Amino acid sequence: MPIGRAIERSQGWHRRLTVPQFTVVTGLLVVLIGTLLLATPLCSSSRVGLWEALFTATSAITVTGLSIIDIGNDLTTFGQVFIGTTLLTQVMSNAASVALLAPVAVQLAPSLQLSPTALLITVLFGASQSFLTPVGYQTNLMVFGPGRYRFLDVTRYGVGLTLIMTIIVPALILWHYGGS
Repeated sequence: MPIGRAIERSQGWHRRLTVPQFTVVTGLLVVLIGTLLLATPLCSSSRVGLWEALFTATSAITVTGLSIIDIGNDLTTFGQVFIGTTLLTQVMSNAASVALLAPVAVQLAPSLQLSPTALLITVLFGASQSFLTPVGYQTNLMVFGPGRYRFLDVTRYGVGLTLIMTIIVPALILWHYGGS
């Protein structure tokens, strides 16, 4: 009986958070997810450890520019594109993020000996990962109020899909277009 009661009490914990508590928890979740993604081999070279990825994700979230790694040398092109697209998608729509980053990706690709299509597809899929906030996509906003969703509901259901896409999509792009 005590275990059942504990499980029952633990359900809905996010609904009891105050706005400041929720803000802190959400920020920590975003930093944790960013850290784990940046530490993967698809997004960084072998010189980037978990500690460096943590500081990079934290600085990317706070937009201070403070970073203890050289993003240009230690992160792969896909890692750099991921960070740029993720940051832009947090403050504007995915279409606007693509409109800003697509020309950059196309111009950047030849100097990196990469297919412009591969880098462009990376931008497209990166900008489409608006599963973590209701602000990221207009349909999320449309159902947010009438569906009586809370901010963390969108994050809770979107984390798994974001992780899966962030690992699988760059791998498939590299496999299809070739690359390191």
